[in-house]
Amino acid sequence: MIISKSKIEFFNSYFNFLEENDIQSVILHTYADYPEKIHSDVDYCVGEADLGKIIPLINQHCYDSGWRLVQILQHEVKAFFCICVSQSNPSEYVELDVCSDYMREGKILLRAEWLLQNRRALEGKAFYVPAVGREFCYTLWKSVAKKKSKEEMLGKLDVIYEINPEECEMSLIQSNMVVSEVMEAWCGARAEEVYAQQEQQYADASKVGVVSRFVKLLRRVVQPSGLLILVDGSEDDLESHLGSHFYSSIKPCFRKVGMTIEKVHLINTSVKLLKSSLVLCNASKLIPKTLYLPAKMFSSAYKLKLEHNDNMIGEVHAYLERRLQKRWGLKANDK
Repeated sequence: MIISKSKIEFFNSYFNFLEENDIQSVILHTYADYPEKIHSDVDYCVGEADLGKIIPLINQHCYDSGWRLVQILQHEVKAFFCICVSQSNPSEYVELDVCSDYMREGKILLRAEWLLQNRRALEGKAFYVPAVGREFCYTLWKSVAKKKSKEEMLGKLDVIYEINPEECEMSLIQSNMVVSEVMEAWCGARAEEVYAQQEQQYADASKVGVVSRFVKLLRRVVQPSGLLILVDGSEDDLESHLGSHFYSSIKPCFRKVGMTIEKVHLINTSVKLLKSSLVLCNASKLIPKTLYLPAKMFSSAYKLKLEHNDNMIGEVHAYLERRLQKRWGLKANDK
């Protein structure tokens, strides 16, 4: 019987594991309640030279903790969204979203080494966070790049700024986010002005090389993160077996989830598989060979027998884990 670490133990020991492997990291935002409350994915940054080491280390940590690494979604050239699930309690999961340089839409906004400089340790926490000024700049860039509500984000920026106004001003200058080298107070009209400058800087920013972006796109096509599951049994059997526990435990493994028993259409379903969707289908339905055979070749189709919910959940998680290990050349988890 597998005995998995709790979610809190898994989280804390992961960031300790990075330090033990001489990898510095910072959790970039929304960390105040970690690890007791992890509201969504954990955005963290590591050095450029360390980014390539992270996925094997996550896999190793999962192996040592009784967890599984079940999905890796590369959403930027230098960012990977990794989903880990507990083997003992498959409803427990942690989403580790790692980046080196902070990017959005292929544009480098802040360098990793700068974000890591002067990082802060928080009392009673197993992880580090950025220096106040660097967190301020990251939050500003993120709000601009994601086109968040200016009024809402200015309020959040005010809170960070008040912790250390001088450091925030210096960081704005160091990161070339303001043109002037004269420190002025972040308030009212000036805050609006700086925000507007960042919107223009973002619009004018160039993207990283086309080769890097092509490689990311190619990986998405040849390694689709979605999954077509063919289930044996009548539709009544499927409805009775695939209850809320099954759905809630499988749903975190996919970014876009179509948790329905549906007819399989070639183009629509192919797009869903590329977009990390789960498509459940009665195996007795006619599946176009032009969909099923390529999906099977790319490890994106799986036949599942109806049995106890926990057995089916574990079987799907184990399949996703094996698929990742094959695609990324990772060590097999023999637990």
